[in-house]
Amino acid sequence: MSVSLNSRLAAIGGAHTGIAGVNLFDVLDVNGNLYYWSDRKITALNVITEAPPTSATGSGARIWVPDAAATVRINWEDQYGGGDQHFGNGSVSVIFDGDGNATITYLGISSGTLYTNDFGVNGVALVGAGLNVTGPVDIPNLPDAGKELVVELFCRTTGNIYKTGPASVNVDNFKHAQLTWLDGRSGIEHWTQSDPVTTEYTPWLLTVPEFTFHRAAVTDIGSFVIQNLSGDTLARDMERKLRSSAFEGAQFAFRHYDPAAEAPWLEVHGKLTVDDTGPDTITLKGAAGINSADTDGLDKTFSESCQWDWGSPQCGSSESTECDYSYSNCQNIVRFSGCLNNYEKNFGESSANTATKQINRARRI
Repeated sequence: MSVSLNSRLAAIGGAHTGIAGVNLFDVLDVNGNLYYWSDRKITALNVITEAPPTSATGSGARIWVPDAAATVRINWEDQYGGGDQHFGNGSVSVIFDGDGNATITYLGISSGTLYTNDFGVNGVALVGAGLNVTGPVDIPNLPDAGKELVVELFCRTTGNIYKTGPASVNVDNFKHAQLTWLDGRSGIEHWTQSDPVTTEYTPWLLTVPEFTFHRAAVTDIGSFVIQNLSGDTLARDMERKLRSSAFEGAQFAFRHYDPAAEAPWLEVHGKLTVDDTGPDTITLKGAAGINSADTDGLDKTFSESCQWDWGSPQCGSSESTECDYSYSNCQNIVRFSGCLNNYEKNFGESSANTATKQINRARRI
C-alpha cells in the first residue's frame, strides 16, 4: 500500500535536517471552548477553527443570527468572583425581524440587586439603567444570518465588560448570560467549518502517545499529558478550564507537524476523557471517534427464539394461549423475530469415485 505525502513533506523529508517537528493538540470541548496546545511555543495553522453553532437555551449559549423573525431574552447572571448565578444583573431582549435588522430592549433588573449596568454590542452601550434608556434601540452593524451576535454587559461596579457565550470569552472565565429563545427560529440550519487560521499554540503539552494503527476494530488509545503549573495563588489555569469546561467527550485533533513544510507527518482525530488530575499535570485520554469498547450492541439476543414479548404490539398476537417463542408455533409468522439455524439435509449419500489402480504419469520425450 502506498501512502501519498504532502508534496512539501516529500521534498524535505529525506534531508533529515532543518526545524524539528512539533506536536500540536487542538481541543474543542462540549461547551464550545477551543484550546490550542503544543510541546513548544509555535504559531501554526489550526485544524479545528471554530465551534459549531448552537441555538440552545441556557447559560453560556451563543447568539447566532437567525434567517427568520425570532426573539431571544438574555438574563445576565451575577458570577463576579465565582457567584452562584442567582442574582440578576438585568435582562434585555433582542428581536430579529428576519430582514437583517434587530433591536435591543432593556427589561429592568430584579429586586435583589442595585446594580445599574448598561448593555450593548461592539463596545458601545445602547440601553440600560445607567444610560436611563429602555429602548427598543436598533443594533448597528448586525451580523449576517448564521454569524454570531455578541451582546455585552458594561458593569459599572467593576468596569469589566462581560459577553454572551461560553465562559472562555469572559475575563473571569465564568458564564454570565443565560439565553431563552421565546419564538421563531433560533439559529441556522447549515454550517461549514471555516478555513484554518494562524494560531499561537500554548506550550502546555508535555507528553503525547505513540499511536499504533490496526486494520481491525481495535481502538487506538493514548494519553496526552498537560501541565498544571501556571496560575495564581487561588487556582491553576488548567484547573479553571476543567471547572468551566467539559472535556468528557471533547473533540481533539493531534498532529506531528513539520514547521518547515507547514504540513503534518501524522494527524489523528478522536474524543477525549479525563484520565487523571494530579498536582502538576492533567492527563487526557484520547481514543478514536468510534470506540468499539464503548459502543453498545444490540438490545436483543441473536437466537432461534423470538425476541418479542408474547401479545406485545411488536408481536401482534391476539391468541389466548402463549406461544413457545419458536418459529413452528408462531401465532403471527410475519412478525417472527428470530434466527432459523436448523437446517435439514436431503441430498442423500454416495461413495466417492476413487481410482484404485496405480497410474504412472511419467512421459518420455
